[in-house]
Amino acid sequence: MTGMAELLAGRRGVEFVRHAILTFAGTWAAPGSGYPSWVVAGAADTLDAPVFEVPVQAPWSFGFIGAPNPNAPSYAKSVDIAVEWAIEWILAHPLQTFGLGGYSQGAEAASRVLLEIITPGGRLYHLRRNFVGGYTIGNPMRGQGHTGSGLVDPGGRGIAAKRLPADLPATWVDIGNPGDMYTSVPIGQAGDNITACYMAAIQLGLDINAATAVLAALTGKGGLAEQVLELLTNPLNVGALAKSVAVALQFVAQNPPTGPHITYEWRPVTADGRTGIQYAVDHLGAIAAAIPAAA
Repeated sequence: MTGMAELLAGRRGVEFVRHAILTFAGTWAAPGSGYPSWVVAGAADTLDAPVFEVPVQAPWSFGFIGAPNPNAPSYAKSVDIAVEWAIEWILAHPLQTFGLGGYSQGAEAASRVLLEIITPGGRLYHLRRNFVGGYTIGNPMRGQGHTGSGLVDPGGRGIAAKRLPADLPATWVDIGNPGDMYTSVPIGQAGDNITACYMAAIQLGLDINAATAVLAALTGKGGLAEQVLELLTNPLNVGALAKSVAVALQFVAQNPPTGPHITYEWRPVTADGRTGIQYAVDHLGAIAAAIPAAA
């Protein structure tokens, strides 16, 4: 939909320039679909934000065994593909201002691209002035205590072993529903157990839910548990195992299963009752308006 700003630019005979927003989809979502894409569309359509979507091309898969695509790579490989595609796109557009938006698996990929932007020596560090900001939803790489202005802290930290540092740009937000295990495992040994199982599970080629694999490994039941446990680099902490199982079981046993991770359009994440998607739309609109777009 053509917005007022674009119409005015056309009448004046000037080019209407937008920020590129690279969107990183969730597991098994097609590029250009799902939460990250909803946010870009919402900001452009309802806030007239000067943005356009660049869907990151990746399989967004969890594995090939039992999957519709027999060539689907593991979660870990899928994230690698997304990161490389995004970096290549940004390098190919060195004058383009841009932002990042990701959900779940895509949030992990977006976070890794962010590190290339903000870390001295990173492959995108020389283009950091083009970066307007970003948003993640259900981010496995969320650092302890990091959210965004006005957001409820879901507690804990992201499930991934490598997480974002505390010193992030103010224009970057990590949105998390309380109870979303992927972005809020407990601090301490119970959370470390969950992370260990998660890091093993994402290496497998099985088309399964990560939470299912984590729970199987923690309870030690079935062939799936054996496959995950074989990939652990260190043994689990037995003393914290009961708490780890309780956290994973509560997450999987939600109605719907993993509910906090898949209901960001319904659950409030701010004191004024905005949902995660509404918050992300407002955030993207604000950061897009704060910096002139260039291409």
